[in-house]
Amino acid sequence: MSKRLIEKLVDKISLLKKDGLPLIIGIDGPTAAGKTFLAKNLKAKIKKKFKSVWICQLDWTLKSRKYRSRSLQDFKANKTNFYFESQDHMNLGKISDCLKRIKEYNFKGKSLLKVKLNSLYNREKATNDLSVSATITGESLIIVEGHYTSIPNLEGLIDYNILLLGEKNELLKRKINRVKHYRSPKQTTEYFNLIDIPSFVNHLSLYNNNYDLVVDNTSYLRPVIKNKDYSIKWVNKVSNFKKLKEDNLDKFVKSNFYPSIIENLDLKNFFKIFIKEITGFDKFVSNNIKINIQEINIDLTNFLHDTVKKINRKIKSNQIFLKLEFTNNFHKIYYKSPPFFAGFQLTKNQNGIKDSLNIIVKIKNKEFEIDVYWNGGVETINFQRDIGKIYKDYDFDFKKKNIIKISPFNKNNKDLTAFIPTDFLYFNFIDQHYKVKQIFTNREESTISAAEILENYFSKEIFWIHRFSKFCERDFFRKVVSCIGADSFAIGNYLISYKVNDRKLANKLKEFLKNWSLKGNNVKIAERSKNKYDLKIDQDRKTFVDFVNSSTKLFRAFDNSLFLSKGSFFNVDRELLKKDLTILLGSKHRSVRKGITLLIEKSFNNLPLNINDLWEDKVDTNKKTISLNSLTNISPTILSDLYFWLSLKKDNSSILASNVYDIRRDSFDIESYLEAAQSINSPIVIQSSVNAIGPKLKNKNKIIEGYLKLKDGAGEFVKSTYESARNIYIKNEKNFLFGIGIDHIDVRYDKPKGRIKKFIKSLQDSNLVTHYTLDGSYILEKNLKKNFQKEKRSLFKQVIDYETDIIKLIKNYHIFDYEFCSSELNYVGNDKKVFIPNTKDMIFFSESLLKKLDQSYLGLVNMRPKLIIGNLGTTHHGHDNKSVKVETSEVWIENIKKFGLVSAVLHGTSRSHPETLKNAVGGCKKINVAGDFLQCLVSNLPEKLKSIVISENDQEKTKLHIIRNSLKNIPHKKKEQIKGSLKYKCLDIMRNINSPSLTEQDIDYFKYKLYNYDALQIKSIISSIFKEINNFKKININLKKTNSIFLPSPIEVEYGNQFKKLINLSNKMGHRRFHIDVGDGKFINRVLNVENKVSYIKELSSKNIVHLHLMTMNPHYGDKESYIKRYARLGADNIGIHRKSFSNPKEIDDGINAIKALKKNVGLFLEVDEIIDEEILNTIIKNKINWIVLMGVPVGFGGQFFNEQILFKSITLRKFALKNKLDLKIEIDGGLNRDNIVLCQNFGADYLAGWSLVKSSNIEGYKKNLSLIKKKLKNV
Repeated sequence: MSKRLIEKLVDKISLLKKDGLPLIIGIDGPTAAGKTFLAKNLKAKIKKKFKSVWICQLDWTLKSRKYRSRSLQDFKANKTNFYFESQDHMNLGKISDCLKRIKEYNFKGKSLLKVKLNSLYNREKATNDLSVSATITGESLIIVEGHYTSIPNLEGLIDYNILLLGEKNELLKRKINRVKHYRSPKQTTEYFNLIDIPSFVNHLSLYNNNYDLVVDNTSYLRPVIKNKDYSIKWVNKVSNFKKLKEDNLDKFVKSNFYPSIIENLDLKNFFKIFIKEITGFDKFVSNNIKINIQEINIDLTNFLHDTVKKINRKIKSNQIFLKLEFTNNFHKIYYKSPPFFAGFQLTKNQNGIKDSLNIIVKIKNKEFEIDVYWNGGVETINFQRDIGKIYKDYDFDFKKKNIIKISPFNKNNKDLTAFIPTDFLYFNFIDQHYKVKQIFTNREESTISAAEILENYFSKEIFWIHRFSKFCERDFFRKVVSCIGADSFAIGNYLISYKVNDRKLANKLKEFLKNWSLKGNNVKIAERSKNKYDLKIDQDRKTFVDFVNSSTKLFRAFDNSLFLSKGSFFNVDRELLKKDLTILLGSKHRSVRKGITLLIEKSFNNLPLNINDLWEDKVDTNKKTISLNSLTNISPTILSDLYFWLSLKKDNSSILASNVYDIRRDSFDIESYLEAAQSINSPIVIQSSVNAIGPKLKNKNKIIEGYLKLKDGAGEFVKSTYESARNIYIKNEKNFLFGIGIDHIDVRYDKPKGRIKKFIKSLQDSNLVTHYTLDGSYILEKNLKKNFQKEKRSLFKQVIDYETDIIKLIKNYHIFDYEFCSSELNYVGNDKKVFIPNTKDMIFFSESLLKKLDQSYLGLVNMRPKLIIGNLGTTHHGHDNKSVKVETSEVWIENIKKFGLVSAVLHGTSRSHPETLKNAVGGCKKINVAGDFLQCLVSNLPEKLKSIVISENDQEKTKLHIIRNSLKNIPHKKKEQIKGSLKYKCLDIMRNINSPSLTEQDIDYFKYKLYNYDALQIKSIISSIFKEINNFKKININLKKTNSIFLPSPIEVEYGNQFKKLINLSNKMGHRRFHIDVGDGKFINRVLNVENKVSYIKELSSKNIVHLHLMTMNPHYGDKESYIKRYARLGADNIGIHRKSFSNPKEIDDGINAIKALKKNVGLFLEVDEIIDEEILNTIIKNKINWIVLMGVPVGFGGQFFNEQILFKSITLRKFALKNKLDLKIEIDGGLNRDNIVLCQNFGADYLAGWSLVKSSNIEGYKKNLSLIKKKLKNV
């Protein structure tokens, strides 16, 4: 073997050697690649550098020869490739368990570890009775040699992984020579081609990224070190791609899965059932995508749930179970916008052994695909078809996707694609390793589906961060990405996944993301909490649908989205609309308020709202209106996700929480802090404590009230903060993040008993508080005894009991930000006797909180990021002593973040040195400031007012109520000076704690809008909607007062007897014009071949006129005959084309001239998103075009929602025609119903083409509908 390679490896391994820790090296490769040879040579050369060298052979883990022979029986008989040696023929867990034990052993505490492996495979005897022992020290080298060292269970334990490859013929030659004494060349060749190579090819297609060194070892004497992508090139070179495809289901199951999993999951039976039923789902989607919303009786979600139930009934097993784990944007079907995705898991639980398949169903425009992800790779079942077209049978292809689709990465191995919600959710150190292309995915499934992102793993190096609404979705995709060899971490609602060749980066990411997972019995608590959280989401979605469908007359909810049943606000009963909108906008369910808001925004772009009508008080602004979107932006937000990401990224950055004291309209401090935060795009929490704003009650002949002495402390604080945020936002309509928080909901202030409960309940009325600081720490302080250390754990639990009881009082408690106080804090006068917790105390508190939340049926809170307070030595309202240790917080969080406590909070900063704040940001992602702000406020007051309140130790706060009424009389110039000083102070602290500066995209991502509307705002929104409707309906440009002509457009009717009957009846009723759609499957996804339709219409009567809608690419071209020529020959009278259908825009004139040359009338179709610009108008004049068709919906399917905004194009065109004395015919196509056709007529449309408004299940119904349309148009 090459001395040069051996020496290179010796040098590398020597550099990797760590004092006191054993080193593990992996040597992988296909059969006969030279693994054993290299291991022995390496041992001989390096043994002097280590105390011991142990070669651990992976073929020890082979199962019995009998089992393997039985497993291969069918594969050999059918000469089918076997891909699953590592999964089915080996028990590699034996080695991984052994290596894990070595990795976790404390060699510094103990000198050696003895390991023993039993029941191993003995090649010499062909038995499984071999035992192997080894003594490992901190100075040992372990060489793991054999197939499949890069599987996840092994590669994470291996410090340096080597892959040996070689030319296929050379490997076979070596193999024949090696086994010639017990196997013939023919047998060896067959085994090599059917088992050895396919299994390693499958392995490399999944785990090719897990090697540190790739070597072409075709020549032992001249090995060549290769780039990482060489392994993929090798796969493509040695694979027999013909054998990766099957043409029927039985063969697919037998060849693409190994016998034991086929038997355990009853796959032959399952796939027959699943494919039949899920094909029914595809047909259901294909039908629903063609019809309008009034015709839908069951939505996709419910149909799919029913399908899963049916499948499980047919499986007839108590152990095998199919579960729906994921659905994607099903509501898009009502906008005719595929693709749609669904994820399923098939599992079997028996005797602790769990087999599973993860299945993703993809319903796309041009294909129906089922991907099966499992430990053997990815199998695909595919049918090429046009969505919307009904097929009797599905002629599936069956393929092994993970091998077929894999392709070499970029040659320089330095390109990485990052799918991330925003730039903030990214680790900048990745840029040190790759040239990164960032693709922003926004919220959850809103922009790009997780299922679509998966496809990139086969051909690119990927980094992916995705937030899932439900934990079952997150966990489903974690299992899926593991099946294609990607590393992943499930943290909070997020999946962080990557597949990279750069091993340094991969190891850095693993180290960076560690310690977020629970262990032991706590895992069960987490599972229960996850299930409860997901159940809550499902219940909320059901509540949304049930509420809308039972409480309103005009609206319907399908697939978790809201729609007007008639598709438009412009053609419904006004009184019913007003009633329904009042119900929806005022619903107690945020999902309902959000749903109707989004629908209004979609229908009325930038709906203007009169500012004077939105609030009782007068807003100081010159603006008259703001949009509905702007109104919803004036909303406090939860910040838990932001705290989580600051912690996860380990950013030295914190969010400021400002305690306020001037609670009134035109507050000095609230407005100044919010303005400061907005100016630098930083989040902020405005907060006040129970001690400051608590209710006034009598307790034992003594009046207890907040020191600010407000009549309605809670209400006034929330109102003042909201109004200040509103005033700031309206000035520039610049979005920003702010929370409204209640600081120190302290057990000390629960006097008389129940005062805290009353206070919390009063906050629920506003529905605007987003942050609660739960403080039971006084329980510790009042129990300071000599035996405190023995009793502290019991006291911790009492603290937790108090704090969790408060949560139970909060409506929708699971969505808010919580701050748990784990130990009492320093206050002036008690700073020498307080309990300072250590890391063990914080771990105990955090684990106890996890358990208590679970026991108290508050498990949903376990799944949310939370904050924790512990004494770090700072002092409330006084100077810090020498015991300040803010850096300790970083150690705490590293140990307790797995419990969901993502950040500590620094309290008691009144006189803290700026360096203290700066040093705290590592572990404290929220820093509270109170006293400093109070002193800044007081010091800037006019001398007369200052002299009234001046005190020591921040007690000025208790006197501010005396001068509250006088504050409004301060001269304007002085007011501005006070605000300026407070704003400067706020900005100074924000700079000191490195408060995060967010982009507009970040703010939009992290903002959790509450969609709260009071009665005044609901009235204003409805009034604005009606004003828009009235303005729209007043428009009438039909100067000629002629009736529009309706053109039946039977796009969804197949050619046949029914079609003929409909055309005949139409003729009898006086309809001579027909709108006929043609599609080529390229310009639109559907193929619409309508030659028979056009021929029949023209043959039926020479008076019939066909308006032909060509939705084809380059309609003037064709191999034998272009679309234009073909349909002109068949008799089409008017032939309309799309400008976008020409690959070369310069050829549009050629298309127009081709139509004119055939003596046909030419028309232009303008799509929904096309603007009428000078180019269109010049085209009309230049080519003397007298027919324009405005698309009311996107092209492709009937039954869509009409876009009223296109009617303004009709105005533009009609005015243009009048000005230029053109006889221009305007046609509107798509989305029409019995009400909006009148609008279209008023807007000057000559022709109206549609089908949904006249179609019927029988000929009499069609006749009736056609008569109604005719009558409606004549009666206008």
